Amino acid sequence: GIETVPVLYEGVYDEELIKRLYRPVRDGNESEGYVLRLADSFPYGEFRKWVLKYVRASHVQASHGHWKTRMIVENKLRKTNE
Repeated sequence: GIETVPVLYEGVYDEELIKRLYRPVRDGNESEGYVLRLADSFPYGEFRKWVLKYVRASHVQASHGHWKTRMIVENKLRKTNE
């Protein structure tokens, strides 16, 4: 029952194509950016190696310090066998 975001592109990495596909406003809703990730599975410990997020300018407006300096909170939606 979790709603996911749409897949804009699936294929070999092509930076220019990905930039052309991204729209800051889609279907009347403002987008904060997009996520790139390896299509194959990978261990949780390699998350930083295979996932990145592009965020549009002026999106981050943190009142509790920059997110990069805060502690990482593990997602506890379900247990895995890793």
